[in-house]
Amino acid sequence: MKNIKFYLSITTLIVVLMVAVSCDRKIDGLELATYPTSPDVFIDGFSTGLYYAAYGTSKVTAFSIDNEVKYSGTASMRFDVPDAGDPNGSYIGGVFGANPARDLSGYNVLTFWAKASQPATIDQVGFGQDMGENKYQVFISNLAVNYTWKQFYILIPNPSLLTQEKGMLFYSATPQNGRGFTFWIDEVKFEKLGTIAHEVYKICNGNDSIFSGPAGNYTLNNFSATFNLPTSIDQAENIAISYFTFTSSDTSKATVSNTATIILKNSGGVITASVGNIAAKGSLTLNVTGPATAAPNPTVAGANVISIYSNSYTNIKIDSYEPFWVWTGGGFTTNYSTFKINGNDVIHYSNYNDTYNQKCVFLAITFPSSPINISTMIYFHMDVWVPSTSPNLTNKPTIKLQDVAGLATQYVSPSALLTDQWVNLEIPLASFSGTANKSNIIYLILNTFPSDIYVDNIYFHK
Repeated sequence: MKNIKFYLSITTLIVVLMVAVSCDRKIDGLELATYPTSPDVFIDGFSTGLYYAAYGTSKVTAFSIDNEVKYSGTASMRFDVPDAGDPNGSYIGGVFGANPARDLSGYNVLTFWAKASQPATIDQVGFGQDMGENKYQVFISNLAVNYTWKQFYILIPNPSLLTQEKGMLFYSATPQNGRGFTFWIDEVKFEKLGTIAHEVYKICNGNDSIFSGPAGNYTLNNFSATFNLPTSIDQAENIAISYFTFTSSDTSKATVSNTATIILKNSGGVITASVGNIAAKGSLTLNVTGPATAAPNPTVAGANVISIYSNSYTNIKIDSYEPFWVWTGGGFTTNYSTFKINGNDVIHYSNYNDTYNQKCVFLAITFPSSPINISTMIYFHMDVWVPSTSPNLTNKPTIKLQDVAGLATQYVSPSALLTDQWVNLEIPLASFSGTANKSNIIYLILNTFPSDIYVDNIYFHK
């Protein structure tokens, strides 16, 4: 963080001191600085302090003020969408900002009129883009416009938050069927309307959902908002996550931040949200499955390791962690993902089954672009966590190593793995059949595992 220094002249300092010693006034009752409350954005021209900035990759000459076509008054905002492939920019977009920022807390909606040279859709129109954090961005998508003027409304979800807002209006539009068109916007202003009603906010698409997964960090999503227009039509809009206040029913089981990041600790927590004093529809009940803690950190010196997957070492380049590379015809529905437990990356294979009933489902980690020579290595290591609730094909894993020549060597576990805990597989390479442990290995194949597994710290060492 940079230090900000303030410099006062000697004369200024003397004046400050004189005021300090000659005044009895208390400062704790002073009012905070206020911001302009002007509602107008564009009424026949730019309102006071309004500026325009086109998006850098857009056609920057697309916007102009039109004194011929207007809904009311003497002028409107004109936007010329280019044809697809225009060398000066194949779309248009930009931000109308205010300097200084404005206090919009007294309004509940942004209104404007729009028309076009042909029936078309405008991709986005909204407010809250401030060329910075865009913390309170709101927009409506795919505005249908045509030859006649039509009024549009964009709800402010929680006006009390917009006491210092710079983003008055933003837009983006693309060609229609490859061809450009023109649209106009007029009478842009913030208003306080009593005809806006039935605000509905949702998380989890408005459903009471259940999530089960390992302890760790997750991001809540699927937010939406709708409100009832003066025309009695419900309209959807996209709103920034900053409008929501999130709550966990039990912070010992799960916490949730103002950016909707959930830290899942134990089962039973329920995440809900509100916008202002309106409770959002939907909730998320959380259950922990899988490991609650990360696998133990390896202690082998890095110089003695060839690492496939571990946060403790420098890993080789992996081409794919996908679980069904062997069968090009399909038949397997295994899912692959990674997540973090206390900052440590873990691989999760789930919904692990075999519709061909071959009893030999492969989970393959492949690295043909960077084969490794393990001729000097002595051990293969992998940490595995198997849930006791997971339906099994078999809980005796087979681990295969395949070399450049296609020769596979394998190790078959003599006993089932313990469940609901990290199991440290430390396998001497001499336990593998064949001689592939002397070759350039390009595949690691995990064979006949249970239907839900977690793996970490995969490496060879000596």
